[in-house]
Amino acid sequence: MDAKRLKETRKRARGFFVERSGEKDLPALDRLLDECEENGLAFFERLKQDLERARELLDITRRLNQERDLGALLSAIVDAGIHLTTAERGFLIHQPSGEEERFEVARNFNRDDIENPEVKISRTVAAEVFRSARPVACSNALEDPRFAAIPSVKALVLRSILCVPFRAGDRTLGVLYLDNRLAQGAFGDGDLPLLEALAAQAAVAIEGARLLEENRQKTIEIESARQELASRCETQSIRLDRTLRLLAAKQLALADRSRYRDIVGASPRMRELYALLDQIVGTELPVLIRGESGTGKDLVARVLHFEGPRRDREFLTENCAAFPPSLLASELFGHVAGAFTGASRDKPGLFELANGGTLFLDEIGEMPLEMQATLLRVLEERSIRRVGGEERTPVDVRILTATNRDLERMVEEGSFRDDLYYRLKVLSVDLPPLRERLGDVRLLVSHFLESLATGGKEPGRNEPGRKEPGRKAPARSVDEEALRYLAAYPWPGNVRELANELSRLDAVVEGTITASHLSRHILEAVAEGARGANPATGPRLPLDTRLAELEKEEILKALALAGNNKTKAAEHLGISRHSLARRSERLGIRH
Repeated sequence: MDAKRLKETRKRARGFFVERSGEKDLPALDRLLDECEENGLAFFERLKQDLERARELLDITRRLNQERDLGALLSAIVDAGIHLTTAERGFLIHQPSGEEERFEVARNFNRDDIENPEVKISRTVAAEVFRSARPVACSNALEDPRFAAIPSVKALVLRSILCVPFRAGDRTLGVLYLDNRLAQGAFGDGDLPLLEALAAQAAVAIEGARLLEENRQKTIEIESARQELASRCETQSIRLDRTLRLLAAKQLALADRSRYRDIVGASPRMRELYALLDQIVGTELPVLIRGESGTGKDLVARVLHFEGPRRDREFLTENCAAFPPSLLASELFGHVAGAFTGASRDKPGLFELANGGTLFLDEIGEMPLEMQATLLRVLEERSIRRVGGEERTPVDVRILTATNRDLERMVEEGSFRDDLYYRLKVLSVDLPPLRERLGDVRLLVSHFLESLATGGKEPGRNEPGRKEPGRKAPARSVDEEALRYLAAYPWPGNVRELANELSRLDAVVEGTITASHLSRHILEAVAEGARGANPATGPRLPLDTRLAELEKEEILKALALAGNNKTKAAEHLGISRHSLARRSERLGIRH
């Protein structure tokens, strides 16, 4: 109400009073009107303040409900309480005096955080409000009989205190504690209900923020669990694959009747090989296996592992010529997610998968120089770093390598690192080509045909040689003429070429294999050799003479290997005892 309207109202009241009572009591009327005017103005001022604070509370409530971060929300609640009541300090406490007592927020009127809040308030007052769920308002705690005897009130010289509980349903979550140490009666009559209203709205906002945070955490936990499950499934898949490969390799080793699986031969060169393997099979040193393609380098690598001290651990192989440098690094050392296009997840390399076991690197001479440097560091430091990764992972792997190239010449030419060469060639095994042990051809033929007949694997190969449904019966014997041709052919493809030839014969021939069934190039090469037309092997004796000498050499070796036991020697040669006696007599063998 403005001054003009008050003046007009006062004038009408005076006129009405004079008409009724005269002017003698006008001074009393003026005093009454002055008092009413003063009280009315005070009332309207308080009403205006209350409306303003109500609007502030509504605005604060709106902001609190929009806040999703719990920490920021709690600070905003304390700041709002201080602002609405003009308090000096504010504290929001979770379960005061309990085992889980926690000061969530401690602020002053400048919105600065208060250090060590637990010693800055009367925890007794806060605990009582939490216990009773009833608010406390005190204009001078030092003189209030409820609090005057409390040590913390005296020590902190506390005066004005407002403390209200936060409730969610029938649960008390904590308390909002406000005080003013400088003035008594600092809080007005309307401050307590206003603070209670703030606490009620804040409790709803807090519960909402807590639920939102819990849901967010649960979402994170679910996603983390999903990723962990996927990682575990991937790890289990890798382990299962590794176990299956190890089991398959062990089954191959157990299926062999001799110590050195599928390494067949009794020639002097092979006896030297067996003696060398006996010496080195028990070590864990690196071994370089050298030999032409098809000589069985992979078989020697398997022997060194499955007869060695790491026989019960992983045995993995890789052909260095099968990958470009970038992919070879990933295959050997693994990669992290995002290391290159298509690397959607972490992948362990062969060094990690073979940890504790053996890794066989075939065709090591084909490895690029930059990869050689990386491999050398791995061997020296006994640790790997995945492609795209930062951390190094320790590995304990025995390295076996093989090559058909002249690494010494490559070192001289600079295409192979000398330091890596000497690191790999701690021990070396040189495999003879089949042309230098043609006396073993008959043993290889017998072994290979037996393997085909039983559905086993072909010697010198890693692919199964099992019979397919509907195939003819396997060729179980080879006539003498065919054997002589096979023993006279130089086999540039070594044991693998012999294995392939016999696989072909086994597939197309019914009954006994004869010379007419052999591949044309074998017949022509032997014929050319008999005429001395093969410059690689020098002058040749007549074919019949050469074949007879080879046959005699084979029989003598078989007898020596069998300790002169004719029955065992015949079995070793794949012929009958009677046939052995007849051939020995024809060749002039006395025993």
